[in-house]
Amino acid sequence: MKKILFTFICLSQILLSQDGVFYISGETIDEINGGTLDIYMENSVNVYGFQINIDASGLIGDNEPLFGGAYGGSVEDAGFLTSTNQGGLVLAFSLTGAFIPPGEGLLTTVFWDADVLELFGPITLQIDNVIGFGGSALNFEVGSPFIMGAVYGCTDIYAYNYNPEASYDDGSCEYEGCIDQYAINYNPDATIDDGSCDYLGCIEELAINFNPQATIDDGSCYFLSDIDQHFIQNWQGIPFNPMGIYVNSASLDDISLRIGDEIAVLDGSDCVGLIQLTDEITSPLQIFLSEDDPDTPDIDGFISGGNITYKFWDASEQIEVINVNSTLLNGSEVFTQLGFSEVELQVNSIFGCTEINSMNYNPEATVDDGSCNPAVLGCMDPEACNYNPTANIEGDCLYLDCAQICDGSSYIDDCDICDDDPLNDNECYGCMDQWALNFDPSFTIPDNSCDYPNIGDISMDGYLNVNDIVLLVGVVLDGNDYIEYMDFNQDTYLNIIDIVILVDIILNPHTLGCTDPLANNFLSTAIYNDGFCEYSCIDIDGNNYGTIFIGEQEWMVGNLKVTHYQNGDEIPTGFTNDEWSQLDDTETGAFAVYNDDPVNAETYSNLYNGYSVDDDRDICPDGWHVPTDEEWMELEMYLGMSYGDAHDPGFRGTDQGSQLAGNADLWVDGALENNDNFGTTGFIALPGGYRNEHDGSYVNMGNSGYFWSSNEGGSHSAWYRNLYYDYSGVYRDTNNRRNGFSIRCLGD
Repeated sequence: MKKILFTFICLSQILLSQDGVFYISGETIDEINGGTLDIYMENSVNVYGFQINIDASGLIGDNEPLFGGAYGGSVEDAGFLTSTNQGGLVLAFSLTGAFIPPGEGLLTTVFWDADVLELFGPITLQIDNVIGFGGSALNFEVGSPFIMGAVYGCTDIYAYNYNPEASYDDGSCEYEGCIDQYAINYNPDATIDDGSCDYLGCIEELAINFNPQATIDDGSCYFLSDIDQHFIQNWQGIPFNPMGIYVNSASLDDISLRIGDEIAVLDGSDCVGLIQLTDEITSPLQIFLSEDDPDTPDIDGFISGGNITYKFWDASEQIEVINVNSTLLNGSEVFTQLGFSEVELQVNSIFGCTEINSMNYNPEATVDDGSCNPAVLGCMDPEACNYNPTANIEGDCLYLDCAQICDGSSYIDDCDICDDDPLNDNECYGCMDQWALNFDPSFTIPDNSCDYPNIGDISMDGYLNVNDIVLLVGVVLDGNDYIEYMDFNQDTYLNIIDIVILVDIILNPHTLGCTDPLANNFLSTAIYNDGFCEYSCIDIDGNNYGTIFIGEQEWMVGNLKVTHYQNGDEIPTGFTNDEWSQLDDTETGAFAVYNDDPVNAETYSNLYNGYSVDDDRDICPDGWHVPTDEEWMELEMYLGMSYGDAHDPGFRGTDQGSQLAGNADLWVDGALENNDNFGTTGFIALPGGYRNEHDGSYVNMGNSGYFWSSNEGGSHSAWYRNLYYDYSGVYRDTNNRRNGFSIRCLGD
């Protein structure tokens, strides 16, 4: 028996694509009895079965190859059952849940019984299915096809490495050309750079925008003489009581300012001194500032004692750069008559909206990117009769009254009548359900005041037993009027389903209990609320709050919703937008509800300004207080934040915000919610947004939650915390006390 052995070595560089790769590693052909084909597999996950097709159309002989079976390899080691057909279909699977573990090597050997003498084409694999755990589909690739006796190489005569001896293209062809995608003659087919790349730009070395990479002049060159001065100072002539600014260095993105660039010195928004560079900075630049001349009607200089700020003009990019950082080397940081200041200036380009009154204002931005979304005040509720579809800041909304008059005075009175005269109200409402505990036959109009016995207590005797089942069966059989408290599944029907549920409640007491996760006695197994939830924290209004220990701190679970101080005085509310924005004039404590919508109050509770936090009448329940800035830091460090990060302002930490947040359905999708530790503390911080200090608008519900501390940050500011939907850490800073933020109380 004569055997011819052909071997193909699969390159080790074949990379796994996600889950793995199949490839043909070698072949033996027997001239008399047929041949065999070795199939190899590299897998990074468990494989529970596969289905492949072998295309052997390149096998030439006296007969077509007829595949007769598969054996050996990791298929046999795993105890897989194998099946093949004559056309090359191979199935392998287990009836016992066995699998091929991750690894590489011989998968199986397939054999045929035809007389095959030569191979003129490739032997290839087609993957129909590869199965993972539980029947899941796995992602596998096929390695290079196998051609016996072939010479592999580049067969393209136009390629740099064309091989005239190659009979089969192995995909190795390389081509010369420009491989830089930013060049004007970029060749996407090129793999070898031949130095031919061309670039458009200014090629004049004396031009301000000279581009040393450019090879073709695009006519864009401009020179200092062509540049108009960008900044305009508010004084002319000889400065009044001048101050000198000496700039030792000035850089943008770590590159020194260049010819044509400008440095402006500002008092607020007024330019009170400037210089346009005519050369590189090799010695200190001198900029003269003028003080405002009191004998002239206009502002024509600096207001004495004001802070000095700076702007840059980047002449080459034609952009204005703000928020320039100054390092004082000598002299004064404020305007001083006949004084001086020696500084170094530096700033990095941070693109964003720099317009402070825009909806998307970014206080960190140094370059305006044109993305500002102008603020439009108006009613944003589509249900309102003065709805403004262009508004992005909530203004006052007006609604149709029951008489369909916009902002009319008519209302539905106690007798369910549309009326505009309160003297016509009739005391005709109350509980009219004879099955309720507070039923009164004197009522003529039903309301929602009915109180019902404990769930399942049909007999109202205080016990759950077979007597209650008998009574409910009687009600169902008699077809009595609908009785809500007997409708356990709340489908508005009394039937066998309600009887089954009642039996379940009686036989399985664990299904009955407190279903409120904020309560101290929350029962996770409870299906039906027994109405006896208990809470550790109760405010003066009678609102209940759950509590949770995080470290040694006991925190209120849920935002504060109280409307009175601890002495009984009401906390003012109901302010218009203008009134809200002026509250710091009187330092009046106040609260608001987002968009004045009671639904939001139910979900997120109230938004309090910072003056209510400072009020001596105390806003938190007895035994509780608004946490200090240090107590917030203690919480954050217990959750893994470093000491340095905890004491820094701005965005800090890693995943502490995600740990504190809760109820993913209320958060806009982002990094906060998608963190693996989202909601792990049970703190359940919610994105209640805030009421803006400037115009009284409501902002950011759904993407941010803001919480006061009791530490002041200035005469009208206090420290606070912010959780933001697209950041998993915690933001710390100070803000004006006119803002309306949420409050979480901490145990004393």
